Amino acid sequence: MVAVSVPDQIWEIEYLEHGGIEIEVFKSDGYIFDCNELDVLFREFGEWTSNLPKSLQNATVYTREDFFGLLKALDEDKIWYAIRRGDADETILVEVSVPGQKWEIRLSSDGSINIKKFISDGIIFDEKEIPQLLKQFE
Repeated sequence: MVAVSVPDQIWEIEYLEHGGIEIEVFKSDGYIFDCNELDVLFREFGEWTSNLPKSLQNATVYTREDFFGLLKALDEDKIWYAIRRGDADETILVEVSVPGQKWEIRLSSDGSINIKKFISDGIIFDEKEIPQLLKQFE
């Protein structure tokens, strides 16, 4: 599978064993959420519905230790995520995948958390849609 990010969209392109290709498009409305949206993530998709660490509840500035507490909570609730370094400003990016949604949770160097959500309409496209994806890079 290949994930391609373009402005306000994430395309998942999956290469199947039989040679076919399936594409699912996740779209964002561009709205940026604060940390309070994390409650929605755990309430709707957490297997064990654990509570967020107290240090993440209603705070406006987070330490890296607080943020790693979030990763521990994701692990405990069996929510799939990938972590990587973000932009050159030392941002930490956690990419969360749940059914029909992708979440990007960013911890900025100033301690703020910003969340962007991408939603799929559930339509799976085939390889004929790839030229449409490529047009977005022009």
